[in-house]
Amino acid sequence: MGTTLTDQLKDDGRRGERGAALIMTLLVATLLLSAGGALIFTAAMSGINASDSTTEMQAYYGAEAGLQTAINVVRGNVNSNPAGTKASFRNIADNPTLSKWVTYNGTAKDGTFVVKVNEAGSSFTAYNIRIIDPDVTPAAKEPSRLLIQVRGYGPRGAIKNKEMIINRFLYDPDVPAAITLVGAETGTSMVVGDFDIGDSSVKGYTGTDSAGSTVLKATFGFTQDADKTLADDFFTSSSKASDTTENTPRTKKFTSAELPGWLRTADKTRTFLSDVETIATDEERIFTVSPAKDNFGTSANPKLTFVKGDCEFSGEGVGMLIVTGTLTLKGDFSYDGVILVLGTGSIVRNGGGGGDVLGGLIMASLNRADTGGKFLAKPTFNTNGGGNSDIKYNSLNVENAFRTLGPSVKGVREF
Repeated sequence: MGTTLTDQLKDDGRRGERGAALIMTLLVATLLLSAGGALIFTAAMSGINASDSTTEMQAYYGAEAGLQTAINVVRGNVNSNPAGTKASFRNIADNPTLSKWVTYNGTAKDGTFVVKVNEAGSSFTAYNIRIIDPDVTPAAKEPSRLLIQVRGYGPRGAIKNKEMIINRFLYDPDVPAAITLVGAETGTSMVVGDFDIGDSSVKGYTGTDSAGSTVLKATFGFTQDADKTLADDFFTSSSKASDTTENTPRTKKFTSAELPGWLRTADKTRTFLSDVETIATDEERIFTVSPAKDNFGTSANPKLTFVKGDCEFSGEGVGMLIVTGTLTLKGDFSYDGVILVLGTGSIVRNGGGGGDVLGGLIMASLNRADTGGKFLAKPTFNTNGGGNSDIKYNSLNVENAFRTLGPSVKGVREF
């Protein structure tokens, strides 16, 4: 059968459609190829990002390790190399890489000496440390704060920079007077018998700095007019007073603004006690009975000692002693530092023997459980018995006492 005109027209009309399927196939293949390429690229980038994130995190932890190392040195937990000299803010500032206390065991690509934390082949996590005195303190003085900068290194050149400001003291390292008695804001003041400096002329009390500075403190400090008046009457009427106490001035009444911040209100003192108790707990220096007389710290190793309750002291000690009950000084004793009787606020000395405190004494009566409550009445200082005894202000021993609480980290940031 021959081709009809209709069939001929149909064939002519479809000639324009030839190759359309090929073009469509190519377009679809191109789209699939693009989508596949994008998927492969995304997967590859995700892997790279994950790897970069891991190396960045390793560098971050390297910087963290450097900060913790620096804090450990600043707290005096690491001896210098060669051993013998613990860190102070002064010798740290003079050794701005802490190389006397930290052993650098590698170098980064930039040639910086680093401490390797982890190492795998040619890759490692590491850090270096730089110390800055932001106040440019004169060489003869110890800086009050330091800026510690740490660079953390991770694999594949990852870097993280962190810095922190550290204050030398956690709390204000000061005592208002050689012997300070904090009285109640309102209520009963001390009475005769609450204040007695002893009846022996070989006892000495002074606010003159026995460390040799020109700082002059009051010998006895009070926060209530009535308490100061009682002490003044005691000195006026007692024949033993003139031989035992220097007029530096002998007594002084302090306003709240003249006291260290942690002693201005009963609540601030409660916070101070809670903070220090936490530190003492971490250092296993909490006692519920009197420690052995050789367990109050030494000049080579000053200690924080926190006694919850009454305490008898008849040995030697160096550092900071906190007693929440009554402190009884017995026989021969010697303490270089700060003694805080915060609770019953009572110090009693009985018996003979010599006894010296070079630093400062503070007594305050308060109920630790009474949040919002004020100081209670009648702190007491009553010392009797024979034997030589000196209680003298000493600025160096006061600072060393507050140093046992460690430094204060004021802020940390990346930069």
